[in-house]
Amino acid sequence: MTLRPTDRLTALAQINSSRLSTESEHELIVRQRILRGSLQYQFSKQLFVRLIAEHNRTRRATDVGQFHGDRSFSFEPMVSYKMNPFTVFYLGGSTASWLPPKRVSVNTSQMW
Repeated sequence: MTLRPTDRLTALAQINSSRLSTESEHELIVRQRILRGSLQYQFSKQLFVRLIAEHNRTRRATDVGQFHGDRSFSFEPMVSYKMNPFTVFYLGGSTASWLPPKRVSVNTSQMW
């Protein structure tokens, strides 16, 4: 779903779901659901800001009738500045957290 409350602001919400199961017995092998939100704002022809947030939930079969689930969250801000048609500067990053079943969190971050 996309919303454009103004000419400069765009909000996007998506839900993606996938499922893989055996052909013969239709037993679940893996199921994944991704919820993703994005906000974009165009300050001027040169300056643009984008924020993306994502929640990923996965459930995998480890044995017949046994499942392992995990979740991850990510946040990705980005700013771009266009000096001329051939030169664009980007500043952004990504931060993510994985929450396995034992509730031990793993975090990663990067900037570019």
